Amino acid sequence: MADTSRKSRSRRSEDDTSGRSSSQRRNSSSSLSAHFNLGDVEHGLQYPEFDPNAHFATDLFSDSSPLPRTSKVDADAACASIEEKRQTLRLAQSNIALNQDAVSTGVAFQKLVGTVIDHGTAQVNNHTKFTGYQTARTNLETAHVKWGQAQERLYQEQAILDGMVELTPLIREEWEQKRGLKQSRIADLKQSVFEANAKLDADVRQLASAV
Repeated sequence: MADTSRKSRSRRSEDDTSGRSSSQRRNSSSSLSAHFNLGDVEHGLQYPEFDPNAHFATDLFSDSSPLPRTSKVDADAACASIEEKRQTLRLAQSNIALNQDAVSTGVAFQKLVGTVIDHGTAQVNNHTKFTGYQTARTNLETAHVKWGQAQERLYQEQAILDGMVELTPLIREEWEQKRGLKQSRIADLKQSVFEANAKLDADVRQLASAV
């Protein structure tokens, strides 16, 4: 009887200790809940909440939990169904992983396409630069040709000038000869007139003396 009394007191002491510990845990959980609320997070999910406090067995020595009762057969069937659904999700996860790999491969391919475009762009830029170089060389050669043509025209004009310089004294001499001939003819004409006048005067004097 004494042993039974001691066991009863020990059980009540353990229950009190367990009750205080459980109360402390609930208070601690409430304190944490006061600082954190998942509803403040914009996650966009609709999920059922689970509150352990609503399902605790308040009396550890009796069927005191408010949970609904389920037979082992029904629980096994439900767990088997849930497991099959989990396998369905595993299949979906594998396909999602496959799709992720496909998208990653597509991204890598697009990067390759971009690199190919960069290569083609670089080639076009190099062709453009080379065309510009060829244009510059052609312009240079054209300038050389035009410079040579200008030099030839200069030589030709210089030759014409040299010829004209050489002709100038000859032209001057020609005109001097023409002027001398003209002056000689004028002098001869004057002499003829003078001689004609002198003869006329002599004839006039001779006729006068004859009379």
